[in-house]
Amino acid sequence: MALAPFNGSEANRLFLSTWLDDVDHFLAICGPRLEPGAPVRIDGGAVPEGLVSIAWRRPDGKRVWMAWAHQPMNVGLVDLVGGAAGAARPATWHQPVAATQREVRIEVGQPLRLDVGTELQILVW
Repeated sequence: MALAPFNGSEANRLFLSTWLDDVDHFLAICGPRLEPGAPVRIDGGAVPEGLVSIAWRRPDGKRVWMAWAHQPMNVGLVDLVGGAAGAARPATWHQPVAATQREVRIEVGQPLRLDVGTELQILVW
């Protein structure tokens, strides 16, 4: 399917502006480059049907987990390693399309429970 040419209409300007805002939010979270990361382990062992789960690593060493689901679901992530040994540590759960985020805490030995929706969400730790 071909995209309609940019004709300078208000609708096209609005679309382009929104798209650029989305790209800005994505780059602010992920940075300019990502490398493949080790898969994130899901509580219960198997990735639930309909969950898209992609792990990355940023150049600064932080881990990035991108996820979305065909239908909203709650998942538990286990063995999120890093930080001081034996210490709880913060992570950030981003919703880049909505331009929102919230801080979550990774507790040693406990799965991190997150509600995954149908739009891209990104965990950084």
